[in-house]
Amino acid sequence: MYVSIIHPSLVYGPNVKGNLKLMLSGVKKGWFLPLPETNNKRSMIHVDDLVRAILLVADDNHANGEIFIAIDGTPYSSREIYNTMSDVIGKSIPKWSLPKVLLDLVSLVSPRIKYKVDKLLGDDCYSSKKLEVLEFKEKRH
Repeated sequence: MYVSIIHPSLVYGPNVKGNLKLMLSGVKKGWFLPLPETNNKRSMIHVDDLVRAILLVADDNHANGEIFIAIDGTPYSSREIYNTMSDVIGKSIPKWSLPKVLLDLVSLVSPRIKYKVDKLLGDDCYSSKKLEVLEFKEKRH
């Protein structure tokens, strides 16, 4: 039996789940305010590319026992993700943003809030070199 592990980065696409779904809902309803540009870096992958990566690994005997990270190869900032969501749903992209210092102050209220702010504005960027060795190439979506 062959066993490989594929760890996907943040997955986007139709019927998105989790934090991206919550963010998209907030952007649509207008309660998710524009994020400051912090130049953080986040890895993502489209669901179709993730499926292609899974099939590629499943078909390659050299993948046995390996751990792969699946990303689309482009790092995004949280503000870029916010802007893209706004654009996709047809909302104008605000020219202003929440001041980072305000988010830093709100983080002091509780460790739980600090964790959420750090997760939202922090880095979460990976490399997919092992998948690239198998000649994985994402398609632009």
